[in-house]
Amino acid sequence: MSARGCRRCRSALPRRHGPSAGAGDPVNLAARLEGQTKIYDVPIVLGAVTAARVASRFALLEIDLIRVRGKVKPERIFALLGDAVLAGQDDVRTLMTEVATMLACYQARDWAGPMLR
Repeated sequence: MSARGCRRCRSALPRRHGPSAGAGDPVNLAARLEGQTKIYDVPIVLGAVTAARVASRFALLEIDLIRVRGKVKPERIFALLGDAVLAGQDDVRTLMTEVATMLACYQARDWAGPMLR
């Protein structure tokens, strides 16, 4: 029988130790979000928790609400556009507002909403 199939053998194997041991959910989420950079064609994707922590220092654009394997609730994801100086520019603030409106209409299935605004 393989070590994978034998309980006694598995319990005799050493446990993982080191900086990533026990990191679990945040590390799993980060790995899943890294894969989203190719889909959304952006260099950096952040989850909702990280975005909330750094929102005052960076220009962030919410880009979608996605299902992540291993999580029950969907995750809001954000693209990192640049620093706080960029976030303060009028055209960037307009873009963030328009995208937020579009996402809210999309999630509410209000297909005509973005065209009426």
